Amino acid sequence: MVTKAESLKSIDGLRLSTRTATYLIKRFGSTESIVRRGRLAAYKYGLQPELLEKAPKWEQELIFALKKRGFVRPIDDFPITLNIGAFYALIYEGYKNAFVSSINQLDNEQYEKFEPLDYDKISLFRSKLRSALSGQNSLKHQELQYNVICYRFGLATGVKHSRKETSEKYNITEHYVGVIERAVINRLKTSNALPTIFSSEEVWEKVDELIDKLIELHKDPVFKEERILIGKLEEIAKVPISGAHRAEQYLKFYC
Repeated sequence: MVTKAESLKSIDGLRLSTRTATYLIKRFGSTESIVRRGRLAAYKYGLQPELLEKAPKWEQELIFALKKRGFVRPIDDFPITLNIGAFYALIYEGYKNAFVSSINQLDNEQYEKFEPLDYDKISLFRSKLRSALSGQNSLKHQELQYNVICYRFGLATGVKHSRKETSEKYNITEHYVGVIERAVINRLKTSNALPTIFSSEEVWEKVDELIDKLIELHKDPVFKEERILIGKLEEIAKVPISGAHRAEQYLKFYC
């Protein structure tokens, strides 16, 4: 269990050097802002530990103090879940903000409540991704597509790679890596193949808002806005995220 940022009432609780404490207060102000800055830094250097020794001394000291007092979550909690979230956001661009794809999207409370995807959900995602690529190409090419996408976007290990790194890994050109990316993304955009493994309060609220408007419109014999609102619900219903299923249920029952 991670220590909550709100529990730090004073920066004195971190027992930092006077110089570092003074600098942090001057630059970031509140203790919650300082904790958030330290958490972001801890994640950054957790992904690239070789850079930590070159980091500013105040940053090194802050990270060490926060880790010692339990304010920082294990690095493994984030990469794969964030990378899969970023991949969903790439496919469903109109709802990209509903998917957590970067540590920078999380405030302290969200960081503390963040739920990594469990093994079953990750396995389901990979299985559905692999299935979505089947049927149009040879098994060898399907496997290449799957491996390239997983390696490129960090869907298996949590580590993303550039097109150049991906091309070298699979002995293909950078251009061909791009061709595979576009082909897979376009197919996923039209197939609605990805599973519902994320939840979003934003989507729940949007669906509730649209349904409430439709209920009000149904009281009026002239449904001027009905088709527009139903269209929005139909669009949301195609997004594989918790809350979107309410749109699907409403459409099946009332339309």
